[in-house]
Amino acid sequence: MPDTISRDGAPLRGATRAAVLIHGRDQDPHYMREHLVRRLQSPGVAFVMPEAPHRSWYAGRFNAAVPSLEPALSRALATVAEAVELATGEADAVILAGFSQGGCLAAELLARQGPSGLAGAAILTGALIGERTSEDELRELRVRLDGLPIEMVSSARDEWVAPGYVRATAESLRCAGANVRLQITEEPEHRIDEVAVRAVDELLARVARAARKAT
Repeated sequence: MPDTISRDGAPLRGATRAAVLIHGRDQDPHYMREHLVRRLQSPGVAFVMPEAPHRSWYAGRFNAAVPSLEPALSRALATVAEAVELATGEADAVILAGFSQGGCLAAELLARQGPSGLAGAAILTGALIGERTSEDELRELRVRLDGLPIEMVSSARDEWVAPGYVRATAESLRCAGANVRLQITEEPEHRIDEVAVRAVDELLARVARAARKAT
């Protein structure tokens, strides 16, 4: 289990729904609690929020060459994977959601490990990690994400994650079989906006409906 992990919402053990939330650079679980958890309208959800050492998962930009981000990147992905394993072992249905650097980690974990027992994911102002020759370069994934619902929300005006990278990530995930809904807003600030909050709420509702149908 990750060394530092925060929890909120319903008890994790036996929860019908849980969400693993990954914060961004210069943030911590408190940011996700205040800017996402408190704004959601989905009751009965258990929240699991790992914390990055020194408030950053890795140094450098998400579109840097992967070797330049190591070993921190591998440690970060392992931490997120452990949090997902913890949640999926206790709750009925689990989503993974990340913002900014956390959104990039969420996308990268899906690209490397596949669904890993997840019922869905939300990538908020994030993109796949690694150097590209251009923003719109697609990445062929070696995993299948068949039918996995993924919500992606970002801004055309974001100064940290250009929309071209976000669109290419969405298309790469679609090519692996994921059911991706991409929303590009005009939000002027680098933050979790109302569109992103609604997207996570809608994903949680979708997961709940799928769970009811399964029973």
